[in-house]
Amino acid sequence: MLPLMLLAQFFEAPAVDFWDARARKAAPDAAGDWSEPGHTPPPAVARLLEKPTRENALAYLRWQEERLARLQAALRAIEEARPKEKEVLYFAQEKCAYGAEQERVLAQSNLGGRAVRRLTPADAPELWAKHGVTATPTLVIDGRALRGLQTRERIEKEVRK
Repeated sequence: MLPLMLLAQFFEAPAVDFWDARARKAAPDAAGDWSEPGHTPPPAVARLLEKPTRENALAYLRWQEERLARLQAALRAIEEARPKEKEVLYFAQEKCAYGAEQERVLAQSNLGGRAVRRLTPADAPELWAKHGVTATPTLVIDGRALRGLQTRERIEKEVRK
C-alpha cells in the first residue's frame, strides 16, 4: 500500500492530475458555499453550478471523460507495476474429455513452485473473458494462453520463459 502522501503526489502528477489540482490552484476562489473552507471546485464544476447551461454541462461532461481516461490510464499503470502472481491458471469444464489427462500432466510437471488454480466457467467468468478462453483445457502462464491439451515439456518450457 502506498503512503497517502505518495498516492496524492501520484494523482496530482502532470501526466495524471486526476484531482485537477493544477486548475484548482490557478483558479480564484469561486463564490458560493463549498464544502471545505478555501476549497475551490475545478473550473468545469464551478461554471456548471454557477451557470447551468447546456454548454457548461457539455464542458463538464468532457472534463469528466478526460478525468476518467486519466484514471483508467493510472489504473493500467498500477496493474502493470504489480508483481505478477506466480500461478498457472487452468481453465476446465467438468465434462471436458481432455481435462483428466491435463490434470495428470500438470501434476507431473515441474512448475517452478507455482500453484495451479483450476477455474470453471462458474468460478471466474471475468477471467475466462479476459484470457479469451473458448476451449478447454486452456492454461495461462504469465499471461500467455495455451489452448488444448498441453504436454509436460511444453508447460515446463512456458514456465521457464
